Amino acid sequence: EFAVLGEGRAEALDGVVERAGGLAGLDEIRDRRIEDLREFRHRARERGAFADAFPKAGAEGAEARARFVLKAMGQLGYAAMAVGERDLVRGLDWLKKEAAAAKLPLLSANLVDAAGKNPFPGALVTTEGGKKVGIFAVLQPGKYGELSASDPAAAAKQAMEQLKRDGAELIVGLL
Repeated sequence: EFAVLGEGRAEALDGVVERAGGLAGLDEIRDRRIEDLREFRHRARERGAFADAFPKAGAEGAEARARFVLKAMGQLGYAAMAVGERDLVRGLDWLKKEAAAAKLPLLSANLVDAAGKNPFPGALVTTEGGKKVGIFAVLQPGKYGELSASDPAAAAKQAMEQLKRDGAELIVGLL
């Protein structure tokens, strides 16, 4: 998606402003952006994760692409996103700020800071198709900058028990 800014300019979800050169130019930008999104979806499906669909931190355009992915997921109505190792390379504050701007809930049941506090909720309950759906996420154990992830199996079990108590009829794990 993009917004027409006037004066022959268009802004894409990733914040890139392009000169359009009239309505024909806007059509070209739209077509190119649609093709970019199709390529992104193809790469994401091929690799099995959204994080792998864009380059690592430091690569040219990595931050804009990461922001684009978060914004697109928010606009597509994703119920939540599991925090992964590559999502943290730009820093916890950056990720939280950009996800909040995209209105995309981030989940991680087993990620904690140095004080033992979880920077993200571990799970949430939403209603889809008239059913209460519980969603939780866990991350591979390890150290991620100033954060660390504990045993995912134990965190998943605890999250599922809480989701059942919260009335979830279906539970989805984001791994």
